[in-house]
Amino acid sequence: ELTKILLAYRSTPHCVIGKTPAFLMFGRELKTKLPGFRPDGDIHTESISEKDWERKLQDKTLADKRRGAVEKQLEVGDAVLVKNTMSSGKLTAAYESTPYVILGSDNQEVTLE
Repeated sequence: ELTKILLAYRSTPHCVIGKTPAFLMFGRELKTKLPGFRPDGDIHTESISEKDWERKLQDKTLADKRRGAVEKQLEVGDAVLVKNTMSSGKLTAAYESTPYVILGSDNQEVTLE
């Protein structure tokens, strides 16, 4: 039964990009006896990664709106927490416990105290 389920999954168009996983992998559709609608089209006629990126941006915008997220620009004098990169594991804190103060910034680089 697992092979039938996998065949059905691989021959079903993805909701975001409108192509089947088999078509993306092999460049052609699989021959199946499963009923279904297959839109005509060539893999090179539309930018699949572009459609995927647009959908991800839409999802992010909706998630940010639902959570009430606001973009904040960091300024000199703001207190920030630094991500903990020294230790890893499920039970370790994601950020260091000591807050740092921003002394200055150049493009992507920030000086902390």
